[in-house]
Amino acid sequence: MLEFHFDFLLFLLAFALDLYLDYIIAGIYILVNSIYTYFFIFMVIFWRHKKISPRAVAPGR
Repeated sequence: MLEFHFDFLLFLLAFALDLYLDYIIAGIYILVNSIYTYFFIFMVIFWRHKKISPRAVAPGR
């Protein structure tokens, strides 16, 4: 009975560790995606601002 209880505790520990690692991987994945999303939005805004701004166009002419 004690060995069964110990195996059950190991199973619960492995299950909790697997869920914990899954949440860590998902959190890192979401964080990286949000960083790339903010970087993409920033690049689009910067590119549009540079394209519309006459100060950036004037030296080229």
